[in-house]
Amino acid sequence: MAIKIHFKKEVSIDLALTIKVILFSIIYKFTTWTYNLLLFSLLKRSKSKEGSSTNYKEGMQILKMYLLGSTHPRRSNFSYIALNNISNCVNFSKSERSSLRKEPFWIYKSDYALRSKGIKEFIYCGDSHVEFLSRVKINSKGQGSIHPKALWLGPKTLVGFSTDKKQQDWLKEKLNRLSKEKHIMIVMCLGHIDIRTTLGFLLSINSISSIDEGIELILRSYISINEGIFNYLEKSGVGPIGHLSIPPASAEMGINLSNCTKESALEHQRNDPYTIFGSNQERARWTSMVNQAISETAQKRGWWFVDNTENYKEIQDPNGYFIDKRFSFDLHHINSPETYKYTLIKSINSYYL
Repeated sequence: MAIKIHFKKEVSIDLALTIKVILFSIIYKFTTWTYNLLLFSLLKRSKSKEGSSTNYKEGMQILKMYLLGSTHPRRSNFSYIALNNISNCVNFSKSERSSLRKEPFWIYKSDYALRSKGIKEFIYCGDSHVEFLSRVKINSKGQGSIHPKALWLGPKTLVGFSTDKKQQDWLKEKLNRLSKEKHIMIVMCLGHIDIRTTLGFLLSINSISSIDEGIELILRSYISINEGIFNYLEKSGVGPIGHLSIPPASAEMGINLSNCTKESALEHQRNDPYTIFGSNQERARWTSMVNQAISETAQKRGWWFVDNTENYKEIQDPNGYFIDKRFSFDLHHINSPETYKYTLIKSINSYYL
């Protein structure tokens, strides 16, 4: 499948915003280090001040999202990543530099007439993909600009989040606080780790008898999230809130399921809880099956589901629904500013269409 490149000139690096994030990441790191030093030396025995410590950390998360645009550790490490890239350019030969897969650290900008209709803030919530999807600012003539924020939930599965009441309560509190300040739109991005790890692992230890059974488990979790926390938030005046289709599977080859015993699967999980199970072709197929099941359910129930399949085609491998290595620095995450832009456009426009 040919990769379309007709729109690439529409997205450019926002140098000023990138430098701003790098500088703020240095300030954030310095503030955190200073506070932790004071906490260790002066406050470690005071229970009453432990509560203050918790409040401080919670407040810093919100500050981090507004200053840096994302609560993921990668964003606060922008200064490190930038210096590492510069160091690579200095210390390696030209041929070696061209072969290095550098971790990106740019924020991008583009122009587009969005149907934002009063939305003042767009927030991605979910796994580490939200960190990358939020790296674009769109200037919409006559309506200002929208630069999405990323609220990272940790390396969370969709199945895990559906039963994690503590984290759901945490997210309710955060989004309720943010919605009091401005009209926000929220899109959840979860499910990638379910495909990468959970399905193959459950098959290997015989917790499920087939992939269809595993997909049904994910679908039930999706329904539970919509009937539970999504319904609660929208009734509380937070939102709208929807779910983004799962991005293409990792290009990395995983554990061969045909010869993976229960014992070896458990050993893999003990050594690395995010072990990849199944080939990229298998996981590509599972991802498409889950997205299709969720899409059909959302349509029947009248839930907002962002089917981003067409945009993902730009960065998927010609041989299946897994990421093309040219569009990823680590075989997992999307490194394509055009995809960031058109995912944001699709998310906003799909709600109003």
